[in-house]
Amino acid sequence: MTHQGNNFSIVFLCSALEPGRDGVGDYSRRLAAALIKENNQCAIISINDRYVTDNFEGAQSVDNIDVPVLRIASTLPDQEKFAAAKCYIDKLAPQWISLQFVPFGFHVKGLKTGLSKLLLSLNTLARWHVMIHELWVGMDKESPVKHIAWGWMQKKLISSMLKNLKPAIITTQSQLYKLHLAKMGYDAHYLPLFSNIPSITQAPYIKTERENLSMVIFGNIHHGAPVHAFAHEVAAYTKEFNINPTLKLLGHCGPEQHNWIKQWQSAGLQVAVIGKQPAECISAELKSADIGITTTPVFITDKSGSFAAMREHGLPVISVSRLWHARGIEKIIPDDVFYYKKGNFKEFYSSRDTISSVSTDVDTVSKQLLNLLLGF
Repeated sequence: MTHQGNNFSIVFLCSALEPGRDGVGDYSRRLAAALIKENNQCAIISINDRYVTDNFEGAQSVDNIDVPVLRIASTLPDQEKFAAAKCYIDKLAPQWISLQFVPFGFHVKGLKTGLSKLLLSLNTLARWHVMIHELWVGMDKESPVKHIAWGWMQKKLISSMLKNLKPAIITTQSQLYKLHLAKMGYDAHYLPLFSNIPSITQAPYIKTERENLSMVIFGNIHHGAPVHAFAHEVAAYTKEFNINPTLKLLGHCGPEQHNWIKQWQSAGLQVAVIGKQPAECISAELKSADIGITTTPVFITDKSGSFAAMREHGLPVISVSRLWHARGIEKIIPDDVFYYKKGNFKEFYSSRDTISSVSTDVDTVSKQLLNLLLGF
């Protein structure tokens, strides 16, 4: 890789690169493609890829851009994984290595010891950028003691990794994580999350008629949401105003999907399970919807890819989520999400057109990252 003017050469490191199966891999691929489009040189290494049985070197296409990739099988010993990654990096000689960090991407319990030593073995010349996608478990007041102790161990390992790696730049897409990192002594930059589902220009669907109401949930449904109260409140309100609501479930919603279907139907409401679809179909469904529902705890909504997708498609979003309060940090609710509490659906519905749906697309984020790199 060569450096020209204000253009950069970057190798991204993530755990897996199976399209549609790993959110951080999808994120890395779209970000790399956006940077390549601006004449930067990028490649991605998935260093613990459980979706391949043999190492694969080639390219993956996204947004009409071919992104060079090396996928390293998770079954290999660490020494072989990092030796293969080092060989690939040595050939490219990048200016930057960008670690897309998720604790569970490198260890089944998110407790990977010696990670910084392995990472430092990859290259001694490139600067390090660390993007924090996840920190530790048990950071909410509602967590069981087991998770708090587990998270304490994860936090120690993360702190050790950052101390040894000495990254020139740390970024995160969560304002809460930014505050936690500051308490640890690290000045992290906020890099907003973009959607992994690009908004298509032409959708084969049109918005629903006034008497119909399309509500969507996209992706994994979190446990503990007050779905019973919410469904019955939606049913009572829409019946009063002669509105016909349908809940559409998009993508892989997980085991909690069955509870939502049951509760929604018990309130006499319609459910349509769309399931896994190509990105173009998901985009079309989001474009045709009226309201987005997120079940990610409201204080960490800004790190939800499904929330980012709904926001990028212009949807007003209501958070129907379990109680979740950060321990040791006061965190305000994000401006562009409405937090459901029993009895306030009417307030949300009447004000939904005024709720901000300002989105951040991948091109904007790639430019923000480039501006950070320019500072070093």
